[in-house]
Amino acid sequence: MSTSLSPVPLGVKLHLEELSALRQNGPAMPSNPLSSDPSPPSAGVRGEERIEQYYTRQILSGALPPGTRLPPSNEIAREWSVGATIVQRAMRQLVASGLVDRERKSGTVVRDRQERALIGLVIGPSLADESAYYYRALATALESLLNRHVISLRIYDGVHPMSLRITEDYHPLDLLKIDRLYYQFKGLILVNTGAKEPKEIASWDIPRVYNEFNPKRRSDLSFDVRHMVETILTEMTRRGSQRFLVVSTSAEKNRRLDWQIAFDERVSQMDGVTLEHLTLPIEKRGAYVEQQAFKALQSMVSIWKEKADQCPDAIIIMDDIVARGVCMALLQGGMESPARIKVVVASTDAVIHYYGMPVYRYEQSVMETAELLKSILWGRITGTDVSHHFRAQQGKFTELGEL
Repeated sequence: MSTSLSPVPLGVKLHLEELSALRQNGPAMPSNPLSSDPSPPSAGVRGEERIEQYYTRQILSGALPPGTRLPPSNEIAREWSVGATIVQRAMRQLVASGLVDRERKSGTVVRDRQERALIGLVIGPSLADESAYYYRALATALESLLNRHVISLRIYDGVHPMSLRITEDYHPLDLLKIDRLYYQFKGLILVNTGAKEPKEIASWDIPRVYNEFNPKRRSDLSFDVRHMVETILTEMTRRGSQRFLVVSTSAEKNRRLDWQIAFDERVSQMDGVTLEHLTLPIEKRGAYVEQQAFKALQSMVSIWKEKADQCPDAIIIMDDIVARGVCMALLQGGMESPARIKVVVASTDAVIHYYGMPVYRYEQSVMETAELLKSILWGRITGTDVSHHFRAQQGKFTELGEL
């Protein structure tokens, strides 16, 4: 059964062409992904990457035709002045990329048919949702990184129960199950897919990496909450702020969020600093959340104008879409920033909006997130790193800017 949708917002229209390309049979091969020049790559990259890139160029250029046997590992190690372990890693990467086969007796041989390895990117929110800026940026960054290894990225978005879908006739994971019959998936990247791992893929014996935001889910990578809290409070108290309001969103009622706990714990250790929370329930996404934030802050601004002692010195906003609604309410209420009130937005460097007033930002790098996810997954695919150590990503504090 199809759903009737309102006209597509401008922000979505701008991304539809790019999104359509990403959703097809993986990104197209770059016009010249790796030069056919057989000279070794720059010494600025790691040894195994230099070897991998060299042989990848040789194979794709036709200099090493199908059936060609690569030199023995000890010969490659001697030629490149590296250890045997580095050569083994490079050969594993070539196998994972689908360019060569390795057998104990016959050695490493260029495949008759070079099939690009395929990575599935499973995303909870729909990329067609106007507010999915971060996820679109992450998909683009991952595509760029994987192309360096001649690997395709295929996207399955909208798997989260609350996500916006263009049609309800099929579920994105149904397409993934069908694709698995026709493509050889090397690994999966799961990003904010919900409270439970989708049952359609939970039993698959395939390397995967998790970037889940729900604390009930296993995640290999998340942002460093305590670093964010410490950085924001330190920077803002240094600028004279003592009273804080933290604005968050949550899909679960009566559950304290990780950063709410961290803020409360840190403030309890600071003399003269107070902090309150405003949690907006998420029933829908996108513009609905922005509207809810606007209405909530509109009511609070009216009170602050009458009772100045209840007005916070700074508002810390944990969502970029929410920040637009908050800033709109402050502007309408005549609350100038930073003269009357300071605003801090926790976001990523790929999500930049015009707020209408100067704001501070705590930013995380989307490219760094993509590199960490790719590194963890690639280690599991090649067998060089099968650990399950949690990694916390830190951001940085930026000065005032009217974006």
